[in-house]
Amino acid sequence: MNLILPPSSPTFEFWRKVSIPTFERNCGLRFSKVGFGEKRPLERNWPKRPYSYSQIRRHREIFVNYGVLCGYGALAVVDADHPDFDRTIQRSLPQTFSVRTGKGGHHYYYHCSGVRKRIVLDRDGVHFGEVQSRGQQVVGPGSVHPNGRIYTPENDRAIAEISVDELSRAVAKFRSPRVRSVPVRKWRTNSGAWNNAIPITDVIDTSRFRRGGGDEIFGANPWHGSASGRNLWINVAKNVGYCFRHQAGISVVKAIALNRKIIADCSDWLTRDQYQMVCNLINSDRWADVSPRGSFRDIGGNVYKS
Repeated sequence: MNLILPPSSPTFEFWRKVSIPTFERNCGLRFSKVGFGEKRPLERNWPKRPYSYSQIRRHREIFVNYGVLCGYGALAVVDADHPDFDRTIQRSLPQTFSVRTGKGGHHYYYHCSGVRKRIVLDRDGVHFGEVQSRGQQVVGPGSVHPNGRIYTPENDRAIAEISVDELSRAVAKFRSPRVRSVPVRKWRTNSGAWNNAIPITDVIDTSRFRRGGGDEIFGANPWHGSASGRNLWINVAKNVGYCFRHQAGISVVKAIALNRKIIADCSDWLTRDQYQMVCNLINSDRWADVSPRGSFRDIGGNVYKS
């Protein structure tokens, strides 16, 4: 991996040496190594390779950027991207250590022991933010966003402690209503046939995707977009995809359901009725409804076009 060193700059010299008192006081917090101007950790198994603050400061002196690991010390970070959501958090939750992000939103740090996984806040086609928890990280204050802006601490105070109920009430109106459903894997015999016979690249427009390693390609998720242009990865050989925003796998059947708005987002499971709707589409001659290019090959090898 070719790592980029920060250019000589008084700004970068300041942030690579400055200490964050809130982090100095919280011995339970843990950190990850991030490259200069990047957001992703450098190490593959980074959730299981935590660094103390004193250890990560040595990395910062060279590369400036670092990550703050959520889950350690019961840390949950509210990542407020949308102004309406940002204002709601400021009104609804107690004041706490906060950081202005490179995109102009805020990271609000809380101790919240009941949060077990990441919460994605999408509703009616609008992305408001996330609650980052166990297995996730946020870019630390003093780091440099890919756009060149600094993650700047704005409220250097103690990290507040909140309950899961407080957090749930604050984010409730920004979450899509969930309907409990039976996962598609209950019908493996049928869904597997479609998932294996139809190339996933026939139902997802990958014309602007870029080549990753091996059999993988990546690009912007076509159903909810991407600021970085790389949150949907597809393994062409395995005929599956993965959405990093929702941390969800994408099969051919699910991609068709998303194209037709049968399900709302990548983390949804199909109900029995929704699965049958997809099967009906595949069995019909309405290929334009399920394929961005209007054609693909069926199980028998016949090519259908809209």
